[in-house]
Amino acid sequence: MRCLLKWTAGGAALLLLAAAAAAALFLEHPGVFVTDWAAAAAVKRFGRAYGPSWETLSVTADRYAPRRHRYSLRATKLCAREPAGRVSGCLSELELAVTVSFSRRGARVERL
Repeated sequence: MRCLLKWTAGGAALLLLAAAAAAALFLEHPGVFVTDWAAAAAVKRFGRAYGPSWETLSVTADRYAPRRHRYSLRATKLCAREPAGRVSGCLSELELAVTVSFSRRGARVERL
């Protein structure tokens, strides 16, 4: 039983260390996690009910100051439809940029 507890504690410590390393990497290099592939997967997954489609979709994530990131999204021929099918529409081009600051209290949008 003692061996199992040591193993569990060691695994928990390793998991905590990996999470802290991932958080530090994200704060220094957000572009490692925020990629075109990840954005497309997120839009497809979380927007599934709206049937999103696009011709091009790209995102960038840059650290421009300590604990401050700038994210931008650019899409062409972005289309969606309301789940019941009553409303649908397309945008020929969409550009969105947001600046976010991170602190111990969480993330805060500074500029949209």
